[in-house]
Amino acid sequence: MRLLAPVLAVAVRLLGATWRVECTRPPEVERALESGAVVYAFWHGEQLPLAWLHRDRRIVGMASQSRDGELLARTIVALGYDTIRGSTSRGGARALRQAIRQMRGLDVSIALAVDGPRGPRHEPHAGAVALALAVRRPLVMVACSARPALCLKTWDRFVIPGPFARLRVVYGLASPPGHRDRVEAGRAALADGLLDLGERAFRGARSP
Repeated sequence: MRLLAPVLAVAVRLLGATWRVECTRPPEVERALESGAVVYAFWHGEQLPLAWLHRDRRIVGMASQSRDGELLARTIVALGYDTIRGSTSRGGARALRQAIRQMRGLDVSIALAVDGPRGPRHEPHAGAVALALAVRRPLVMVACSARPALCLKTWDRFVIPGPFARLRVVYGLASPPGHRDRVEAGRAALADGLLDLGERAFRGARSP
């Protein structure tokens, strides 16, 4: 594991250097990013290209406490991230408390694959919304498409862009929920927002 993670990180950096990336960030997202720490939310299957794109910044990634999570944690550390270990299935409450402390104390952004670590695919858990509400920081949604790309036959349809792939990355800002049950309302809005961004990213990747 100690040897494999750095090798994977180097492979991602080399592969990513060939990608052609087009990012779309509306003005409200630009203002949110300029204001300080944010919570990034994205789908589990898109984390490879997004991990490369956001490398070497003040971002903390969250990885599960499983063996796969250990490999992910070591790999993204080699890409310039810090990590918090925990997920909805194990250690989630402790990881959320640690994320709150880091955002408040260190002014770092937190990145979460919101339908991980086990799915269901494209059904976000509540952690990203709960974190953004707790620290009163923006919740920034990110969706990515790639062409050409290998899509693995895993639960999350994990995407590996090919060499010289064209990546289309679309950002959006989740609106704070006004419903009395704010976390659940925010989770539902996050699902709709990420699916919409994904459609826009996919259409952009197909265009010439």
